[in-house]
Amino acid sequence: MSYINAQDSALRAALVSNFLVAELLASRAGDDYLLWLVSPWVTNFALSVPPGGGLSVLVDSAEPQPRLFEVLQQIAVNGGRVLLVVRTERERSRVEQFITPLRTLAAADPNIVIRHRRDLHAKIYAGQYGALHGSLNLTASGVEHNIEFGTYASDVRTIARLRAEARSLFDTAEELPR
Repeated sequence: MSYINAQDSALRAALVSNFLVAELLASRAGDDYLLWLVSPWVTNFALSVPPGGGLSVLVDSAEPQPRLFEVLQQIAVNGGRVLLVVRTERERSRVEQFITPLRTLAAADPNIVIRHRRDLHAKIYAGQYGALHGSLNLTASGVEHNIEFGTYASDVRTIARLRAEARSLFDTAEELPR
């Protein structure tokens, strides 16, 4: 298991992007692919791609730096399922900022399922080949700006444990109305 330097936002952004690239490739390999994303707040931010990184080759995007939702949609197009758990929002401005874009994302593909929990504060991102957990939300601020802490795991045992934790949170959450 390796740790992300909480102070080094460039490294953290690259690690999140690399995690998503690996999982995007994994989604092309099998029909039973699952990506678990648990985060109170998720936004459609541009991923940090190193020069010459070529992520746009894997994602149907007109942009040189694909956005998070484009990657999630591509995983769904590849036949994978994306299962998200986010925090329940009631304040109108926060619903518009966080929930409405997620509803649109989920409405675009039945392989993207979003649920919500009132008390959610956990952050777990678990795929087939890696997992991240710690304090960073899946937002531009969480990935690229704030002082955050996170752990990246590539060993099978830790990935399985984090997938089980994400599944438990997903199973106890309510479906986000489309």
